[in-house]
Amino acid sequence: MNQSRELSTTISEFSLIIGICLGPLIANSLLMMVYPKIYVITSEKLINLLFFELCSISVAGFILHQKGWTLDDFGFEIKLSQCGAGLLLFAIYYLIFVALNRAAASGLDIEYYLTGLPSIAEVSLSVGILFSAVNGFFEEIVVVGYVLKCMHYHGRAFAITLSVLLRFLYHTYQGPIAVVSILPLGFLFAYVYWRWGRLFPLVIAHFLLDVVAICKLGFE
Repeated sequence: MNQSRELSTTISEFSLIIGICLGPLIANSLLMMVYPKIYVITSEKLINLLFFELCSISVAGFILHQKGWTLDDFGFEIKLSQCGAGLLLFAIYYLIFVALNRAAASGLDIEYYLTGLPSIAEVSLSVGILFSAVNGFFEEIVVVGYVLKCMHYHGRAFAITLSVLLRFLYHTYQGPIAVVSILPLGFLFAYVYWRWGRLFPLVIAHFLLDVVAICKLGFE
């Protein structure tokens, strides 16, 4: 992994940043797994989540800024060529997901397999697109950019595995389908970032995946 410069990170600082950004999401996801219920996506829920992500990333960003971090340290650079890379990454993951999705569905009871998926979507187009844009940036800069940047000295296997695990933990509310949707995405995105150190293609791919997912559920 290319390192532009070394930034010291303590375990307590790492835990604080992850706790601020992902702690509530992980806790809520695990709680929903223990106490399953019909999950309905609405514009109001997405706006609430959007507000949380903006607040938490602002607080975490302020802390990291005081420690000397900048967006350049994450390899975040908006370029047209990276948009193309994001489109390619989106296509690669989507093909992997479709293949794994069909394989898993054929070997599992379909009702159990779909446990955790939203049953109804009541989301406006504007809210869906805005949420997808913010969520893509939020997740990738935290769970890939920050985690891999901090953990690179432990080696590729450890850093990527930790990134994937964190991503999976706040998606456990999706039930069994998270295994074939989140784990492959986590490994693919983390590996791509480790290999090239560019965050923007991941954000683009994530944005497109969120938009497709919401479109499949339907807009108001």
